[in-house]
Amino acid sequence: MKDIAQSAGFSQGYVYTYFKSKDEIFTSIVKHAAGGAGKAIEYAAKLPGTPLERIGWLTEAFLDFDSLAMRHWRLVLLQTSASEAIPEEAKRIAEETRG
Repeated sequence: MKDIAQSAGFSQGYVYTYFKSKDEIFTSIVKHAAGGAGKAIEYAAKLPGTPLERIGWLTEAFLDFDSLAMRHWRLVLLQTSASEAIPEEAKRIAEETRG
């Protein structure tokens, strides 16, 4: 927690105000990433154009390797499926999101 706080530019006490452990921080990141995927779908649904054009935009957004959000999302999914050290809550959220 000390290293995380230092990297973020916060005191360790400040980080503990919001998170009890590194596992809780990671689980929060997974929740945020899972929610971001849903927000992308909501955004695509509101775009102008035909349904096919909106689906095309969404597909490109999820597959675009230059998309920072998608790179982070893929990394989180990979980590939750490949590491034994991942908190069970984070694994459950990632599994539900993958469907």
